[in-house]
Amino acid sequence: MSEQRKSPVRVLAYADSAICSGAESFFAGTVAGVAGDPAFDLEFAAPAANAELTALLENAAGRPAAADVPVQPLPLAALHLLDPRRRRAAGAALAGLDPDVVLLNLPSAEYGSTPLALGGLRNTPIVGLVHITGSMRELGFRLGRIRAHIARRLLGRLDRACVLSRAAARRFPQLWGSRDPDPAVIRMPRPGLAPVDRGEARRNLGLEAAGPLVGIGGRVTALQKGHDTLVAASRLIVRRRPEVGFVVAGEGRDRAAIERMVDRRGLSANWHFVGQVSPIADFLSAVDAIAIPSRFEGLPLIALEALEVGLPGIASAVDGLNDVWPPEWLVGPDDPEALAEGLLEVLGAGRDVNAAPLAEGRRLMEGRVTDDPSADVRAVLAGAVGGA
Repeated sequence: MSEQRKSPVRVLAYADSAICSGAESFFAGTVAGVAGDPAFDLEFAAPAANAELTALLENAAGRPAAADVPVQPLPLAALHLLDPRRRRAAGAALAGLDPDVVLLNLPSAEYGSTPLALGGLRNTPIVGLVHITGSMRELGFRLGRIRAHIARRLLGRLDRACVLSRAAARRFPQLWGSRDPDPAVIRMPRPGLAPVDRGEARRNLGLEAAGPLVGIGGRVTALQKGHDTLVAASRLIVRRRPEVGFVVAGEGRDRAAIERMVDRRGLSANWHFVGQVSPIADFLSAVDAIAIPSRFEGLPLIALEALEVGLPGIASAVDGLNDVWPPEWLVGPDDPEALAEGLLEVLGAGRDVNAAPLAEGRRLMEGRVTDDPSADVRAVLAGAVGGA
């Protein structure tokens, strides 16, 4: 930020998600940090149609929304950016606001990009907080080529990008042609969790299983989180160790489909769906190993939380997981055989054997977490205004 600047930087935080998941919670935490810094004067825009998101941001900003903007539907997200009615409604909602910089929540490359399509903001620096950087085409989404083309045209107008992993920082300019050749890798909030008694945690979740449990946590969206890969792996695991159970924490649109998949394979007795869990320490303390078989990610909070409480497990070698997860516990995505073998090894190993990888994971995590998770974004916002 320019040393000559005396007045606070006016920031408009913009989020138009139709859902409220980990990306929105992380964005809200960032908003709270910016709003609490006297160097900034923050207001936010969000869709009243998403009451949960609006309330989350209102609590973070300490003030009501400055604008009610149209929600961006999640299915075929990029195609909705072409709707002139949505663009006109968003432009009208923002009329009269005059920020120095926009902080834009981008859960993915195509999702949240509406301000980049508005002519009225062409002269205002826009900083994007990008959670997942992969291309819809390479990730196997419907109409992925068209959606990636639309997203690339818009993200080319992004002035600065904040990403969650070193891999994302390398790939983002290549994939999306952003004006920012060197995206900022921002740190995640330190989880600050402690394990609780295993038996108590299981009772809290209604789990009567006495045998070892493998957990998978987060939104139940199989294409991203790989719940289907774990189902396939669980069949291989149960053949060798019938007493192993599997616990799903979280809700999502694919829960019913995963339950049917489990039932068709005759595994219903081994699987437990416990829904949203709070505090998350109950879930992480109830299970003996974590599975994170994601096909794509930013940097999932569940990985940091598992390392914090000392929970071993197997994760996919994708995106931000490569930054923090113990290398010997990484396998390729879409590989149920490798996932099954890895989980069996972790479950069969003693505490001492698992201690070394956990220590390495915690060491890696230390470089990716902070007690002030908005500090990195605040530095980028100040630089965007000051021309740094």
